Amino acid sequence: MIRALPLLTVALLATPALAASQEAGLAVEVAGGLAVPTGSLSSGTGTGESVSAGSSLGISFVSPRSERLALRLGFTQHRFGCSDAGCGTPDEYVVTGLNVGMRASLLPGASAAPWLGAALISARAETQGLAAPDDGVSSHALGLEVGGGFVVPAGQAASLRPAVAWALANPKLPGGETLSLRYFTAQLILEVRF
Repeated sequence: MIRALPLLTVALLATPALAASQEAGLAVEVAGGLAVPTGSLSSGTGTGESVSAGSSLGISFVSPRSERLALRLGFTQHRFGCSDAGCGTPDEYVVTGLNVGMRASLLPGASAAPWLGAALISARAETQGLAAPDDGVSSHALGLEVGGGFVVPAGQAASLRPAVAWALANPKLPGGETLSLRYFTAQLILEVRF
């Protein structure tokens, strides 16, 4: 429960902002795609070397603040394969976290409107099966995510959002070593408005 406190705090602080405006409405976004590390996750003795791309999933609640701006609160999970000698079983890193951010539409109302976004993320990495003392779940680490894409209407209350993003965070493994999380995501997002 203590490990969940930073995530709960971020969620509680962001919820009033997301629900503040009745006329602004609310949307739910479900995302799926690929997470690709931009290098090793290692910043020390080698734990985190030889990582590879894996799946990327997410769900977000979005509150439009105007035609151009929207606030977002989301949950993500990214999986990275691991093939170095120190990898455990299963051979993967699982990175989960919350994100709170803002999205800006560059051409509202266009048939394929581009948008840019930025978010503060809270990430933690799970590394079950690694050799002691780095086995287990890392600390939560604050980080940053920036990205963009296009919104393509798919009906009266739905749209598709092809998106790419880059993120960074530095969680500490149970043994004290820091993972250097740097990765791209490429996702297809389905947005449903209420």
